[in-house]
Amino acid sequence: MNKFYNVLAILAMAGMSNSLLAQTPGGVDTSLTAWFQAEAGATLSPTNVLTLWTNQVTNPNLPSLSPDAGATTRVNNDPVPFNFHSYMQHASGCMHRPTSVTSTDIVAANQGSMMGIGTEADQLIALTGNSTSGQFGNNRANTGIRSNRTEFGSGTTNGGANFATGIQVNPGRANLFGLRGLVGGSPAQQNTYNGLKATGAAANRPSGSYRFAIGSFIGYYYGNGKSAEVICYSRQLTANEFSRVESYLAIKYGITLGNPASPVDYLSSASALIWPADAAYQYNITGIGRDDSSKLIQKQSKAVTTGAKIVMYNGNTAGSFPNMNADNASVFTADLSFVVFGDNNGSTALDSCALNGKAVCTARRWKMIKTGAAGDVTIAFNAADLPADITTLLVSADNSFPESATTAFPLSNSGTIRYAVIPSANTFFTFSAPPLNVTVTVDPITCSSSGERGTMSANVSGGLAPVSLSWNTNPPQTTPVAQDVPAGSYTLKVTQAAGCTYVQDVTVNDERIKLSAQLLATDIKCYGANNGSITVNVTNGTPPYAFCLNTSNAWTTNNQFTNLSEGFYTIHFKDANGCTGEDTVTIYEPKPLSLKIDQVTDDYCERGSSPNGSARIRIQGGTSPYATTLNGTGITPADQLQGLNAGDYGYTVTDARGCSRSDSFQIRHIDCCLLFLPNAFTPNMDGKNDIFKVETTGPITLDKLRIYNRYGQMVFQSFHLSKGWDGTKNGVAVDPGTYFYTLQYTCKSLSGPQTTTQSGDLTLIR
Repeated sequence: MNKFYNVLAILAMAGMSNSLLAQTPGGVDTSLTAWFQAEAGATLSPTNVLTLWTNQVTNPNLPSLSPDAGATTRVNNDPVPFNFHSYMQHASGCMHRPTSVTSTDIVAANQGSMMGIGTEADQLIALTGNSTSGQFGNNRANTGIRSNRTEFGSGTTNGGANFATGIQVNPGRANLFGLRGLVGGSPAQQNTYNGLKATGAAANRPSGSYRFAIGSFIGYYYGNGKSAEVICYSRQLTANEFSRVESYLAIKYGITLGNPASPVDYLSSASALIWPADAAYQYNITGIGRDDSSKLIQKQSKAVTTGAKIVMYNGNTAGSFPNMNADNASVFTADLSFVVFGDNNGSTALDSCALNGKAVCTARRWKMIKTGAAGDVTIAFNAADLPADITTLLVSADNSFPESATTAFPLSNSGTIRYAVIPSANTFFTFSAPPLNVTVTVDPITCSSSGERGTMSANVSGGLAPVSLSWNTNPPQTTPVAQDVPAGSYTLKVTQAAGCTYVQDVTVNDERIKLSAQLLATDIKCYGANNGSITVNVTNGTPPYAFCLNTSNAWTTNNQFTNLSEGFYTIHFKDANGCTGEDTVTIYEPKPLSLKIDQVTDDYCERGSSPNGSARIRIQGGTSPYATTLNGTGITPADQLQGLNAGDYGYTVTDARGCSRSDSFQIRHIDCCLLFLPNAFTPNMDGKNDIFKVETTGPITLDKLRIYNRYGQMVFQSFHLSKGWDGTKNGVAVDPGTYFYTLQYTCKSLSGPQTTTQSGDLTLIR
């Protein structure tokens, strides 16, 4: 019983209830009378000999089975007949009910259902009346291989009419057999041989004692086959229930239900469709999954059919592949999660094409259907089962495996096993040799080319030998490098084994062009300077670019030329391909900025108001607008400065480019013309009033001053304001008294010189 407890422990680890009453085949529990599993309820001797097989359903009239005739032993998984589960091996014997059962202990007298997995040469499940007239005596309910038919109810000795014929699909391997019968029902009897259905008649079975056996009739035709699981109901299951139980067994034991002519849906215990019938992918169907109501946790699976090649494991096994579900610690996180797959029975040779011809693959395609929350799965196969050149698993939602919609998973090796881990999804997969890796480089026709032809080079790796290539040049070329190719469009064809051809479009461009550029010139800032510049922006071609000014042949990668003077320039430029171009530009300088200050007029008293000085400003050249300052203070530019006080002035003009000129001028204050003569003086040399002279203000010049005595004699004359009379004549002092003078002077007024004559007398006192 240890193995049974181990199974329960694993089921509990996976999150399932360990209550057997809550778990029934396909979730169908009503009227379940018998449920025998090779992995549960087996009492074994130390040599794995089965001594008692306990019913997993509480049925007081069928608590267990005992061996009859040759020993029945439990054997661990053999990948050929069963799918990672233990089975019971009969050796000219069977397991039976030691005492008789009634006609209603297993199935009712007028209805019932049976289903199971086995390889019996005779009946897998036999319920027969206590008769010695042979296996096919009256009052039977049987399903199995013998005569490829099922029976329900009375019939004639050795061959009643109440049967339905079936067809065995997997001779010598695991098969699913079953029937559901109801006298007067529709159908009266229907059987299933690996999902293929047939109908027949049914009859009431009389009450009385019956024998029940798994593996053979009691005492007749003891079997040497194998039995894995047996399920019985005392009523006819509905078509949906029958399909759910059938799907449960098919998933668990790797049974392919149906055939291309009659594909079969697979259902979960919740009646959800987990594999839709698909005639195109009707071969080697199996799957993994978790269905708590069915007590099903199938962690790895391989179809038991002879053509099956692929094993699927739940999760990422990292190359370690357990033989039994009980030894697989991976878990499904959610109930009602399945991954089911089947194939199209195509050739497993590398004779088909994928990835748009880049991969040689098998013609066999597998379809994968995911239900629920299944995660990553491991796809594995024995290296000896598929061609040695296979290295890659291709996965796509498109069964033609186009390059644009296919993911390539490299296969890993674990001893003799090859495998890859992929996400579960509703996709297709197949296997291929190493896909082609094709890289094409083109040397276009450029300005630096020696001629007018280009080259195309193909670097090809991977693929399945022999690998050849061809270019559709004229004439065609078959070497990796196509030379002397005119500009144009071409195709490269890479052909590998199986005639798989990958085609890649290639274009050889003629990149010879005349370069053009935008030239941005910065003119001279001020006249006579060398601060001009030229910036070159090439608008086509292939960078990096080089530049040259005029005919210097000094090429530079700097696209700016600076410290240039006024003049006409030619810019040469070239790109990475040797293409060239040139353009011209002129750097201008402004006219020289000049400043002239003239017509300076002083501040004159005679104008009657002050200040009234003025100056004329003349600005020429440069670049307007101008900014001006007078003694450092900004003023509005004007041609005339007016209202100036006497003083020194500095004037600066700055043009729009920042060029400037400065000049200075002076304004004087000019007093009004006034003249004063004293009427007496005392030339006694005491330093006071010793000199008779003219005192003036303003721009006055003395024309002449003459002094006469009372006799009319001239005693003194002067022509300069600075020279006065000291009271002498010819160095001899004259007598005191009254003298007479005449005076003529000129005032330089704004209106011109004004000459004035006046006369008077003066007194000389000693």
